[in-house]
Amino acid sequence: LNTLETLLSKAINERISARISYATQTKNLKQAKDAEDILIKSYETGNIDFNDVLDIQELQLKFQMNQIESIKTYYVQSAIINYLIQ
Repeated sequence: LNTLETLLSKAINERISARISYATQTKNLKQAKDAEDILIKSYETGNIDFNDVLDIQELQLKFQMNQIESIKTYYVQSAIINYLIQ
């Protein structure tokens, strides 16, 4: 019984962490998109190299992949919670 309670507690905490992580990645992604807009304007005026634009797009992709991982973790932990409380 103690092991099941521990598993349930762990799943609940990991699900909360996944939700927090998703929110953080969403904020990061918005900031990266804002930065991309600025960089594109700077590139159009010849102030920066296109590699800087590519770097920020790569960062956006990383944030999106982290969002997907957070969603996956959230639903896996939800499934574990549902299994344990049934």
